[in-house]
Amino acid sequence: MILCKIDDNIIVQIVSAAVTLIVGIIAIWGDCIRSKLSPLNLKIEPQNLKGELTLAINGLNIAKVYYYHLKLVNQSNWQIAKHCRVLLTGMYKKDTTGSFIYTDFNALHPFEWTPGEEGKEYVDIIDSHVFDFGRISENSNSFIIATKRYPNNFKGILYPNETIRYCLKIDAVGFRQKKHQIFEVTWNGQWSDNEDIMKHNVVIKEIKY
Repeated sequence: MILCKIDDNIIVQIVSAAVTLIVGIIAIWGDCIRSKLSPLNLKIEPQNLKGELTLAINGLNIAKVYYYHLKLVNQSNWQIAKHCRVLLTGMYKKDTTGSFIYTDFNALHPFEWTPGEEGKEYVDIIDSHVFDFGRISENSNSFIIATKRYPNNFKGILYPNETIRYCLKIDAVGFRQKKHQIFEVTWNGQWSDNEDIMKHNVVIKEIKY
């Protein structure tokens, strides 16, 4: 039997070339590989559906306001969700017969991120990020959905003894949402400074479908 002796330098060169090749592939295609092995997974979850009572100051006017919050959660492993926003795309409003009538919005309405990100429409998310869902001011007659802007004829304002189901869409780089998430809001028109009482006046819940 004839044994061939391989030079140690050749082995080192082969291993070094293989490592260099792998590092190059990861550098170029790393994000793509990670996205295939662990796809981006984003979900909207409740943050504070009980409501948070605070004061809103507008010039010399001070008003009590309840804010309601949701959060966008990044459930992915090893991936940062980039260029994220949450959009209001439509709504179902309950009519006098108890049926829900759908209204599709001509324009997409982005929600406001928490005050620390005020002014930003897009954010990158590692774990989660809170956004304003809606608010009610004392002595007002409406629940205002907290999108950045909407037209004068916007039909998504909730008045006392009404129920609206809001359709929310997640928008992010490399993410395709299979179906919208729907959150239902009902308000009996009553106000209380006690948060434990107020949570029964304003009821917010996710509708699974």
